Amino acid sequence: MTISWESTYEQFKAGVRARIWASPETSLRFAFNFIFIPILGVIGLSVLLVDIYVGRKIGVAELMIAFALAGWAIGNWVSRPRRLRKLFENAWPPNVTERRTTLIFSEEGVYVECPGVGKSQLEWNAFSRFVPSRKVILIYLSKAPAVIIPREILTKDQDAELIQLLETKVGR
Repeated sequence: MTISWESTYEQFKAGVRARIWASPETSLRFAFNFIFIPILGVIGLSVLLVDIYVGRKIGVAELMIAFALAGWAIGNWVSRPRRLRKLFENAWPPNVTERRTTLIFSEEGVYVECPGVGKSQLEWNAFSRFVPSRKVILIYLSKAPAVIIPREILTKDQDAELIQLLETKVGR
């Protein structure tokens, strides 16, 4: 079976989101960086402002901690979309305008071709697992790197055939 598509930023974002929620470890890391730390930053800054309002003397250490947490919280939220865009753009060299990815699945393995980037032949034992989500199928080469296949580019038959092939060759 051959699958070929023009990679878009939206597909890339869907793949990153699916990867975040694919395991408890990555989910906890995301929650810590983008939920718990921002909440602590807001609480710390709020306490600092209340202390200033009621006239309590603020120590330098308290001030530094509150601003550090608030800075990290705001910095993570503001810079995340830019970092994602940069990762997407860095996946292809600057001179490559066509972001076409072609995957050929066979009994021997998977052949991957990205014009201007490279070609590779991977045997089935190179893959550790796969995770189908609502929008993408992630095929893991190890714990972190994954081949991201947007489900929107697959027909229903291709989707079913690919899932069956991956269950047989890779396992969940």
